[in-house]
Order: sequence, then structure tokens, then C-alpha cells
Amino acid sequence: PSDGATVVFRVTGPAGRSLAIAMQGARANPLDDLPSTPTVSLTMDVETFCCLGCGRWEPDHVLGSGKVVVNGDDSLGRTVVAQMNIMV
Repeated sequence: PSDGATVVFRVTGPAGRSLAIAMQGARANPLDDLPSTPTVSLTMDVETFCCLGCGRWEPDHVLGSGKVVVNGDDSLGRTVVAQMNIMV
């Protein structure tokens, strides 16, 4: 994403929370506050967030099943979901 783009993860459920990142200098950086109009927001439950982040579920299947709701820039949202696997 280009500099200035913002992404909000809205993770629902008892352990859920909202997280925001912004692109600056070609890097994603956490934001202290949620932007009022993010470039894209992704809403999903805790299980979906964890399974995508740990590479347990295929992004295309998750998007097709409706487990993630994308609001805003649909293309960016789908790209972020496709690249959420961050397990080392």
C-alpha cells in the first residue's frame, strides 16, 4: 500500500479488540488511535484472525465464506488478508 494508507482490524468476541496500522516509509506501523475513516477495515472473529495469522486457513476460502468483512478499499483488504500469515 502507498504511504498514508490505514488498515483497521476489528476482531470480535470476548478476546477481541481493534488494531490499526498505517503505511509510512513503505512499512506498516501501529497506530495508537483508530482512524475515523481508514482506507480499509477488516472485521473478523478471534479464531479467524488467529488462523489467518498462523497460516492455518487459506485466505481465499476465508474471504469466500464471509468470515472476513471488508469495508473500504476492497482490493487492499483482500491483499492484506492474503498476506496475514506472519508465523515464523
